[in-house]
This record gives sequence, structure tokens and C-alpha cells, in this order.
Amino acid sequence: MANYALVVGINEYPALSGLGPLKGAVADACDFAEWVIDPDGGAVTPDKLFFWVHPWPATLTAALTDALAAGETQWDNPFTDWALPDRARAPTAAEIINTLERTGRALRAAAFGGGGDAGPHRVYVFLAGHGLRTMEVGGNLFQTCFVARNFRPAASNSADGLVPCTSFRRSLRNERFDEVLLFLDCCRNEFPITSLRALPLCDLINDRDRPQWSVGHATKDSGLAHETTTPPYRGAFTKTLVTGLRTCRDERTGLLTVDRLDIYVRENIQHETASGQVPYFDFAPPDAPLVLATGMPAIPKQPGPMVDLSALPPGSLVILKDGANRIVPDVDPLVADADAVQLPPLSDGLYSLEPADQPDRATLFKQPRDRHVIVS
Repeated sequence: MANYALVVGINEYPALSGLGPLKGAVADACDFAEWVIDPDGGAVTPDKLFFWVHPWPATLTAALTDALAAGETQWDNPFTDWALPDRARAPTAAEIINTLERTGRALRAAAFGGGGDAGPHRVYVFLAGHGLRTMEVGGNLFQTCFVARNFRPAASNSADGLVPCTSFRRSLRNERFDEVLLFLDCCRNEFPITSLRALPLCDLINDRDRPQWSVGHATKDSGLAHETTTPPYRGAFTKTLVTGLRTCRDERTGLLTVDRLDIYVRENIQHETASGQVPYFDFAPPDAPLVLATGMPAIPKQPGPMVDLSALPPGSLVILKDGANRIVPDVDPLVADADAVQLPPLSDGLYSLEPADQPDRATLFKQPRDRHVIVS
């Protein structure tokens, strides 16, 4: 599968938008971009990454710097057809929408013409900034809209500075990309000007019968998306989301699926905000779960606990086993003595300590552990 990604983070908006600055959207976009270009993450190659943040950071991580240096991808431009991102400003709604619509349409046309990659093609869309809920022109259902640079609510009832995300998703699934995964770190509350309408993008009314898409919302309907309150500032949703993308895997298969990520984010966002923010994932998977990543993450091992063996006869041997009752490799049997023994760094999980001559006297403990394990 050939993967594409469009990543946008906007901290500062023009004064005519009437919107105040944010603190964490750019950092969120950079962190997501790091994951999406990781071969063990989104596996998007640099030539398939559309990346635009505002303000542009003074420094980027080495991985993201190298990816952009390898050949920064051009975006749709109303004046020159295609152009590199203008680092002095944020993207407009049309630049965001048209870039992926044109890319997806070209992929489909090339595949049918026999002159390009036949696919399938997946696209990750990450948008961090301000957002609101409103209806489309001619529609009667609310949807989340991402606010782009050219949002001017006082200019017209039809706000062309909005990216209507439900309509955008349907457009990308409609003869463009085979799989569409959106992550939206923005508010979803109704805009005070009730007559404001977003411009529709797609006449595909319902794509529930066209599965293989997912939308991760930072908050439930009508809710606010919050940032962390201390530096380095981040969106609470994205900080939790990217941690889940990097570390949350099925222990047996090594797979990360959308439904598993949904559970992880909802259960762990409370560690980043005390606001009561409740994320919401909507997805239409195929017959099998929609897989985001494969392979077990490389989670750093933490120091093992101290083990008190003083209750055993001196010289007794004690064997360390994992939660599956397998001897932990490269850990020699512990020798009982009056002094406590330090276990080496261990992966998180359940372990047991068993006297070699009395395996039925196993002492269980969970790693990590901040106190002694007493074997008696």
C-alpha cells in the first residue's frame, strides 16, 4: 500500500478571523508528522508528505528536517498551479482541500490508465488549530469544520475559509483514495453566527457503504479541545494520540487498529487535561479491523525492582519468569543472601520469582515496581 499524508498545524490566525492564538497546534503537527514518516509508524515517504505549519518553527527534529530536505512536496496553488508552502503564512482551505483532491484523482486516473501505481492508496490527514461545527450550504446536518487562514466570518454567510471535514472525507473516498484516516485536534462547538455555512465539497451523501475510513475527533459533539497548561504546550488529544500510535499494540499480534487506538485515547487523555474532554472516533472498517501500524513498539525497559531473598536458606537459587511462565533470557538465577538483589532492566508486564527447588512457591510482581519484592 502506498501511503500519503497531509499535516497542518496553525497557532496564529489573521486578525480578520476573530480567533485568538493557540500554543500547541504547531508542535502537535510536527509530532504527528514524525510518526507518519516513521517506517514503523505511518510509513509515508518524504515525497508523499504534505506538511505546512504556521508559524514555521525555528528548528525541527532531525528526522523531519531530513524528510523535508529530501524534497519538500508542493501544494495546490491558485496562481502557479503547484508551489511549495509559504512559510510566512498558514494554508487556506482551498489549498488544503485541492491538494489532496487533485493528488487522489491523479492517482486514480494513473492506475486506470496503466501508467501509475495501481494501489491501494491510503491517506492520513492531520489538522490542528481552531475548529467549529456548522452546516453546509444547502444541507441540514452539522459537521466539524477546520478553520484555515482565509476564514472571515464577517464577510459572508458562506465561509470559504472552512474545511468541512465530513464532506472532505467523503470527497477523498470518492474515486480518490482507498483508505482515508483523519485526525482533528480542534474544537467542535457551534459558531455564534448561526447563519454561517460551509461550502460543500462532495455530492456523495453517505459513505457508510464505502468502508475503510476513520475520523478521530479531539472531543465529542459541541465540545472544546483543550491544550496542556504548562510548557511545552501541546493539544491534549494529539499528545495522547501520538503516544498511542507509538506504543499501543496488541500484545499477541503486534497490530494497532483504529478501535484499539480509540480506547487508548479515551482512557488516557485525562493524564493531559483535567477539563473532562472526551475524544470521539468514528470509523467504518472493512470486514477486518482497520490497521494503523504493525509490529511491536520499542518501549524502553525500566530498571527492575530490588528483591529481598533473606527469608530463604542462604545459597538458594531463584528463577525469574515472565507472565507466560517462561524463563526470562539472559537473567541468571538469583542467589539468596542477606542483601537485596537488583534485577536488571525489564519490559513492562507480569513476572514471577520461583525458588528452583520449590516452583509452587512463586512470588508474583508487576513491572514497573517502586518497592522491594519479598520472596518468602
